[in-house]
Amino acid sequence: MGTFTSVPGPTRIIRISDIAWSVAVDAASQKLAAHDGDDNAANTPSTTAALSQETVNLAWAELRTAGIARGDAITDAWLGAINLILSPDTLIRLTAEYNGLSGHSDLSITGSRGACVYRRRTIETLPNGGTRITGRESGVEISLFNAAQFWGSAVRVLPPLEELRADAANAGYVIGEDPVVVPSEVSAALAAHLQQTPDDDGGLAAALTGLGAPAELTDVVVHQTASVTATLETPADVRVLAWAGMWSLANGQLYSIRARADEGAVTLTRVQPGHVARELSFALVGAYDFAGSAQGSQA
Repeated sequence: MGTFTSVPGPTRIIRISDIAWSVAVDAASQKLAAHDGDDNAANTPSTTAALSQETVNLAWAELRTAGIARGDAITDAWLGAINLILSPDTLIRLTAEYNGLSGHSDLSITGSRGACVYRRRTIETLPNGGTRITGRESGVEISLFNAAQFWGSAVRVLPPLEELRADAANAGYVIGEDPVVVPSEVSAALAAHLQQTPDDDGGLAAALTGLGAPAELTDVVVHQTASVTATLETPADVRVLAWAGMWSLANGQLYSIRARADEGAVTLTRVQPGHVARELSFALVGAYDFAGSAQGSQA
């Protein structure tokens, strides 16, 4: 197997409370709107208006301690960072589930700068194979990174498993084997079964066999250790979903899962460690090309 990434990580990492971050984003949004000449900036309702003055004061104290604010104002450096987070050229959303935790990350990239906002929730696996949210952590992690070292920041928010965190080079030249196709009628029947039947694993496996599902699908659904989903949206002014990917780790095997929009079927492909990094990197390069062509057409 490959090794964990050697790509440098974020240049700065800050962990603060959700309330403090909300106050920072609210204050920055107001100032940025006023700076852009928005006549309605002063009349824009504050998202933190319902907070008590004591809570707001504590939030500002936390922001000052973290270096995000000076006095009762967001620093210029963090104004730029929050502006990047609010209006990125490229937005990558990652959701990863592993060992009772679900991590949600928004990685915003514009030019050479990047920022990641990361939150975690606790989850439990239901008898039918689904998951349910059981709690939310009260804090948020914000990290700043060089866009050229994107993977070094993305890997931090993935489960600590080599199959998911390996560098792209470890995937080799052969990306994966021939995909296993799950017919649309099987995937639809499975979705209905998961929604209606609180089976145990044995019951779910039997149901999959009854549906004529491939063995690989049973492996992914019943024995999944971790999963990662990713989407990429670009650019800021015409925000569209440009790419999406999903991976499942089951019994030590990493699968790439893709939907066939034209057929309604799903494909499962056995892939090597490093595939997540490779696909995300390719998607990001495509986003850069798209943004560059969009800017060129407007020139």
